[in-house]
Amino acid sequence: MLWRLRRTDGVRVTQIQDKQPRTGGQMRGGLRVFRTLPIATGIKAFVASIVLLVCQAFVLIGLTFQPGWANGWPLGISKHSVFAAAVTIVRAAMSLTMVGGLSALAGANLERIVRRPYVGYAVIAAALIGTLFIASAVLPGVYSDVRNAISIEWP
Repeated sequence: MLWRLRRTDGVRVTQIQDKQPRTGGQMRGGLRVFRTLPIATGIKAFVASIVLLVCQAFVLIGLTFQPGWANGWPLGISKHSVFAAAVTIVRAAMSLTMVGGLSALAGANLERIVRRPYVGYAVIAAALIGTLFIASAVLPGVYSDVRNAISIEWP
């Protein structure tokens, strides 16, 4: 917003008034509403997703190199089923993390081009919902492939 002020000598002075809070959102009813996704936030989300992917990879490596944790489950659940389910769940979490980070970066950049509110968040939501739908179709096949490979390699 611009203001125009008149000094006593008749010269106009233009001052810029910043009405937005410096934290990046507006207050409505006690809740902070974020209308835009700044590029810095998109980059931070992307970097955080890379860090989280590395952590998830270490979990997956730990699960695969120490498979003894899958032995001895109650109710007759086989170690092959438990191990395959754990590996499939970690792989699904890794794909969601990857899509979340990439869509945050893409959403922030798209919002700079389109210049409309909530575009960045809509991109993230659409990408994650689409990934959930695709994962729900693909993961049963991944589970069966992992279980078959494990039962061959680990009698």
